[in-house]
Amino acid sequence: MKIVFLLDQPDANEVKKLKAVLEAEMGDYVEFRVSKYSQEKRNDIQNEISSTLEGMELRGGWSVGYVMKKQKVVVEAHLTEQQRTQLINHYGADLVEVKISGVVTAMVGYVVKEKDGKILVVDPNVQDYGAQGGEKFHYNASWYSNVPPGIRIGQKIEVKVIEGPTTAQYPGDNSAEEVIIIPGIQPDNAKLLEEEAIRKAMASNEYEQSIAAADGWLPVIKEAKYNDKQSSWSVVFTNESTDQVVSIHVEDK
Repeated sequence: MKIVFLLDQPDANEVKKLKAVLEAEMGDYVEFRVSKYSQEKRNDIQNEISSTLEGMELRGGWSVGYVMKKQKVVVEAHLTEQQRTQLINHYGADLVEVKISGVVTAMVGYVVKEKDGKILVVDPNVQDYGAQGGEKFHYNASWYSNVPPGIRIGQKIEVKVIEGPTTAQYPGDNSAEEVIIIPGIQPDNAKLLEEEAIRKAMASNEYEQSIAAADGWLPVIKEAKYNDKQSSWSVVFTNESTDQVVSIHVEDK
């Protein structure tokens, strides 16, 4: 590991003194480089590019930052090749590096809520962050806008988004680039699809009393199982922060 210092004024007496002390104490663990551009110029370029990107009304998140190791302003956004070329030609390839953000899978999970044109999707797979000091029972969840018509509660879907910075809020909030409906399961002899059984469970009085009425609950659909002998479904829910399980039975009709 090496700590790199980028110097705007390498000949200043204070800088020379600091350099001598650090080199004496840390040897090869420190490295000093002379900056190609002043701090003021770097800030001006970053602000100017940020204003340009804001005017483009881009889809997805974007970032503009200075990478000391490269001594370049690095831009990451969902741009066209033409937009990328325009930025590089305007500022120069020695000053600006532009990365085009791709489209990636953000979530595979069940749709559990709809509100104001958005859907809330929750991943049924639990993540354990207890060893890192976080939640022991965590389920990824996010609201998505820009979803196609026909997406319904109870469906299992894959949501693709533009890669890049995301909000730290939970559940998240993002814009979908593509939504793929995962075909619903319909076991032999069953009349209902999995998603239909889930919707019936979420419309039941038991759901309203045990889950929807609970303060702070984020419904996690763990699974929906069909019992052929009883001609019924069992839809299993849990909470986003505990291992408490609620199983709701639905008649297959």
